[in-house]
Amino acid sequence: MKRLLAFGLAAVLATPAMAQENLMAASRMIDMPVLDATGKTIGRIVNFALGTDHQRFDAAVVEAPGLGGSAPSHLVVPWQDISVTADHVQVPVGNGDAQAYAPFQPEPIIDAEERPDAQLGWRLTNLIGDYAVLRGGVGYGEVQDVLVDAETGAISALVVQPAGRFGTGQPAAYPFVAEAWTPKTGTYALPHDANEVAEQAPFDYESLGGPRTPD
Repeated sequence: MKRLLAFGLAAVLATPAMAQENLMAASRMIDMPVLDATGKTIGRIVNFALGTDHQRFDAAVVEAPGLGGSAPSHLVVPWQDISVTADHVQVPVGNGDAQAYAPFQPEPIIDAEERPDAQLGWRLTNLIGDYAVLRGGVGYGEVQDVLVDAETGAISALVVQPAGRFGTGQPAAYPFVAEAWTPKTGTYALPHDANEVAEQAPFDYESLGGPRTPD
C-alpha cells in the first residue's frame, strides 16, 4: 500500500505542465493582492467558492476596498474570469461593472442551485480545518491545505496535518476525492489505515515553489 500511496500523489504531480506551472497551494493564494482590469490593486483574495460537485473552485471571493464609492465591498468572480500569477490575481473588473460581481443579488453570476449558503455555497474555509479520518472512522488529523490547478480550478490533492502519533507528524498530501468529503459533518475520509499513512512521505511545499511570503 505504501507504493499505492506514493503513486497516488505522484499521479497528481507527475504531469509536467501541472507540476511546474499550474499546481498551486490554496494557502499561497489567500491574501494575494487582487488587481483590476487596469492593473490597479483593489483588494485581496479572502476565500474561494467551491462548485456544487466539490471538485473545483468555482469563483474567487475578493475583499475590494480599493474600488471605493458605491462599489460592493466584496466580489465573487468566476474562476474562468481570473488570472492567477505567482504573486497576484487579476480580475476583469472596473468601478463601472463591479456591481455585476457582487454576491447575493437577484441574478447572480454564480449559480446558487443546491448550495446551502445562498450564492457562495461551500467555500475553501469550510474544507480547511475539517477532520481527516481513516478507515473505520479513526481520527487522523486536520485538512491543512488544498492543491489546485490554477488554470482550471480543479482540486488535485489535500494536505493533511496528522496527529503526532502518525509517522513523522509532518503534513502529507493525498489525492482529492470529492465523494470522500462530508461538509455537513466536517470530515474527509481517507481510504487508508494507520499503518499505511504512517509510511507516507511528508509533503514538500518547496516542490510548488514554497509558501508565499505575505506583502
